Amino acid sequence: MPDVLQYFAEYYQYTRGIICSLLAYIYSIDWTEFTKFLATQKDWALVLAALSAFIISLTTLIFTISSKRADSKTAASKGFEETISDIIDLRQKREELRFEMGSKWDDYSNTPLRVAVNDKREVLVARARYLIRRYKTVATDASCLIVGAALADMGRNAESLQYYKESVKLSRTNVSQAMSMKPYGRALILAGKTGKGRKILLKSAKIFKSLENNSGYDRETMRFERADTYRRLVAAQLAAQQKIGAAKDYALLKEAIAALRDPNRAKALEDASSEIHVALSGKEEIFQPGTLKDDAKAS
Repeated sequence: MPDVLQYFAEYYQYTRGIICSLLAYIYSIDWTEFTKFLATQKDWALVLAALSAFIISLTTLIFTISSKRADSKTAASKGFEETISDIIDLRQKREELRFEMGSKWDDYSNTPLRVAVNDKREVLVARARYLIRRYKTVATDASCLIVGAALADMGRNAESLQYYKESVKLSRTNVSQAMSMKPYGRALILAGKTGKGRKILLKSAKIFKSLENNSGYDRETMRFERADTYRRLVAAQLAAQQKIGAAKDYALLKEAIAALRDPNRAKALEDASSEIHVALSGKEEIFQPGTLKDDAKAS
C-alpha cells in the first residue's frame, strides 16, 4: 500500500513553498517605483507583454495547485479504498484465527498474536478515520459502516456512533438506510442512549415492513431483516442490563419470526430467540401478548 500520509505531507510542503515564494515576490516589489516606471514608459506593448507574462505565470501557478489538489484527492480515494479492504481482510483473518484456536485464543501464550492483530487494526482504523476527516468525499455509507463496526469490535461504541450516523446520512435507498440504522441503534443502546437507540431500531424495522409488499424487493428477505432488527434490539438491551425493555420487545421478535416462511432463516432466528429466552430468566409471562399492539404502533 502506498504511504498516503507521506504523500500528503510532501504535497503540503510543496504547496506551502510555492505560496510563500509568490508572497515574498509580491512583497519585494516597490509598487511606488513600479507605478512611476509604468507612467514613464512609451512602449506600452512591452509593458503589456510583461503584464501578460505575469498573468500567465499566475494562471500556471493556480493550475498547478489545482492539479496537485486533484491528484491528492485521487490518491486519498485510492488509499481509502485499500484501507477499508485491509480492515475487512483483517477482520476475516481474526475471526478465522478465533474459530481455529477456540478457547486457546485467549490463552496468555497467544498474547503476542492478539496484540499484533489488534495493533494492525488500530493503525488501519486510525488511517481510515484520518482520510474521512481530511477528505469527506471519500466516505460512503458502506465504508462508514465498516469503520464503525471496527470501532465497536474494539469496544469503543461511543466512538463508533459518528460513523454509523454518517452511514445513515449517506444512504441513498430505503434499504441501505434501514441496514445502517441497525448497528447505529444497537451502538446507541450500548453507549447508554437506550431510548434513542430503541427508536432508531424500531424505525428500521418499520422500513423493512413497508418494503415487504414492494415488488422491487424480496418479501422474505425484508421479513428476515425486520426480525433480525428486533433481535438486535432485544440483545442490545440485554447487554445494557435493560431486561425490562428487552422483555417488552421480545414479543415483537417472536411475532416477526412467526411471519418467516424460509425454514433455514427462521431456524437461525429461533436459535437466537431461545438464547434470549434463557437470558431473560425463562419468565414465560413476559412473552405473552400484552403490550404487543402498542409496540407495533411505535415501530
